[in-house]
Amino acid sequence: MRDALSDGPAQAAIPSFASQRTVWQLVPPPPHGQPERRSVTNADVQRELRRVYLESIRALVAAVEAKDPYTEKHSVVVSYYCEVLAQRLRLSSELVETLKTAAILHDIGKIGIPDAILKKPAPLTQSEFHAVRLHPQHAVQIIEHASFLSAELPLVLHHHERYDGWGYPSGLAGEQIPLGARVLAVADSIDTMLSPRSYKPSYDIEHVRRELAAGAGRQFDPHVAAVAGEWLSESPGDIVIHPIAVATA
Repeated sequence: MRDALSDGPAQAAIPSFASQRTVWQLVPPPPHGQPERRSVTNADVQRELRRVYLESIRALVAAVEAKDPYTEKHSVVVSYYCEVLAQRLRLSSELVETLKTAAILHDIGKIGIPDAILKKPAPLTQSEFHAVRLHPQHAVQIIEHASFLSAELPLVLHHHERYDGWGYPSGLAGEQIPLGARVLAVADSIDTMLSPRSYKPSYDIEHVRRELAAGAGRQFDPHVAAVAGEWLSESPGDIVIHPIAVATA
């Protein structure tokens, strides 16, 4: 982040509109009775650049989801499901935050997929399916220059891997798949199954639980799938019916 304050050209990862001045405007005033801060720390700059960058990315995510009304707010709901599952799995607070951000970003690569493919109400052709399968790599190309998103990159890249090794893009299997990506895969699938799509109706919770059980050890990490199934059984009220309520919370 030091380069962002130097006299040289800004790195590609740093938005040109983020500057020390914009950061200064958002640094809170000192507590009453304490001397006023005279400088902005690198930590302040890093936090503000991360915020500005993520807001820009969220705008791209919204553009992706606006292309298909069936997927509106999908990333926000998946982020919420990731948080719930991660807490039930007793993952570290750091990984929980990484998962939440990765979930927001996971489908951003679909920005380059033609609407005719995303909205197609019939099975995709082989070439169309190949185009869709490239979206994790496209997502990485969009966000890889942001050094503060390095922990999210493998989760975004590998969220369509399968536990049995038949997923994409790398054909990873079992624990070769990053744990966060395994959680993200389950959360993503839950929202996809519960939501209507151009090619299918919405499924009820019991149907989703059966699909998770059937996919355990094949599509899904069996432990993550089991925890997700328990959650759906114990707390059906946690399911998001109106995504906008989560998005604006």
